[in-house]
Amino acid sequence: MAADIEAHIRRLQALRWTQEQIARAAGMPRPTVSNILNRRVSVSSARADAIRGIRIRRAPVTTEGWTDPTGSQRRLRALAVLGHTPVVLAGLLDLHVSWLYRVASGEARHISGADALRIAALYQRLVQSPERTGDGADRVRTRAARLGWYGPSAWATVDIDDPACEPDGHPFTLGPRLRPGDEQITQLAAEGFSTRQIARSLGRSPTAIAKARARLGRDAGADAEEDTVSRSRRAPAGAGGHSGRATRNA
Repeated sequence: MAADIEAHIRRLQALRWTQEQIARAAGMPRPTVSNILNRRVSVSSARADAIRGIRIRRAPVTTEGWTDPTGSQRRLRALAVLGHTPVVLAGLLDLHVSWLYRVASGEARHISGADALRIAALYQRLVQSPERTGDGADRVRTRAARLGWYGPSAWATVDIDDPACEPDGHPFTLGPRLRPGDEQITQLAAEGFSTRQIARSLGRSPTAIAKARARLGRDAGADAEEDTVSRSRRAPAGAGGHSGRATRNA
């Protein structure tokens, strides 16, 4: 049994657990762990069960010492997908922006436990907030898409701190960015309203609605309806839709 328990402790240490962390998790003094490793004491059933109860996984992050940067890297990349710039994050974390660049890019080989915990706490707060908007947010989001970074949803069901875990989903890609009124345009188009009808309903010009539908593409019915604005421009002055078609077919 002693050899089995010693092997379990060694496996934990290989994952960067310290004797202090093992002792704390098992509810025993640190010297006891040291004595087990050095075979100075016999291992009681209670102590054996307590040590076996520590799941083999990466060591928990503490404010002391250094830790693997994987979790911090993934969190910073996911925040970039949400539009959070390194400059803003550096200010919120009270860290130098160049250091955040190194962590996010994968250049950092390790990170202090204190910094990792601060990044984790900020991540938990920001993922609950709406996506950022503006030029800076668009730039960082474009970079995240180009580099194939993953957003928060890819890490929701896996251990973001475990280097062995793979993201659940696909890398972030850029689609049309929704602007104020886009959802209403898409909904009205799906219900069969024409460009002019949508314009009247929303109090906007037909030209603006036509451009929005072209930008949003198929979701806004851009391929399903011949543009009424263009049709009206081709029709003779004062002619209705029917007269316009007759003129073109003549």
